[in-house]
Amino acid sequence: MISSVFLTVFSGVAVFVTGQIIVKIGIDPYIAFKEQTGRISALLLREQAKIVNGVSTADLILELKDASALLLAKYSAVPCCLKKSYLRRRVLPSKSNVLKAAHNLNLISSALEGNEHATYYSYISEIGTSLDIPTTY
Repeated sequence: MISSVFLTVFSGVAVFVTGQIIVKIGIDPYIAFKEQTGRISALLLREQAKIVNGVSTADLILELKDASALLLAKYSAVPCCLKKSYLRRRVLPSKSNVLKAAHNLNLISSALEGNEHATYYSYISEIGTSLDIPTTY
């Protein structure tokens, strides 16, 4: 009787611990990455008029640089098993697409910072294509 109770409690604890490991290592980093892509989409949609017209503020430039850095950080936190699995094609962009999007965010912020006239709209649409997020209306 005591051994069956112990086995039941031990099995329940093992299932709970295994579930928490899967959530903390696999699912939470993926969700954080998707949240960051959502923030980038919101930033580009909200500030699209300022970006396209070349109107820069220090806050906008800082937000673009932070978005680029956080995108790379959140992507690197996603476990390799999700990046290399068959499902990756459906749920995660490739590493080259993430790097391209981060590069384009940095190009936009650098051009705005230097008051250069660039083709901001093409950078914005490339970011949307690379990350598969809406960036233009």
